[in-house]
Amino acid sequence: MQQCSARLAALQQIIETSSPCGQDEIRLALAQQGVYISQPQLSRDLAKLHAKKQGGHYVIVPDPRYKRLP
Repeated sequence: MQQCSARLAALQQIIETSSPCGQDEIRLALAQQGVYISQPQLSRDLAKLHAKKQGGHYVIVPDPRYKRLP
């Protein structure tokens, strides 16, 4: 579980700092940090982080199920 949370933290940091264009770019950035991940696992991790492709780049969007009350 600790490995999963470290992988998700690294993935989030990559998305927030470099706005990658594709999953291959993300996998390469993770590999440079010593995190090796398969494409299916990367897709699941992106879904966990609510990362979507907007404007040709991955971004983390708020979970639509949780809305802030005014």
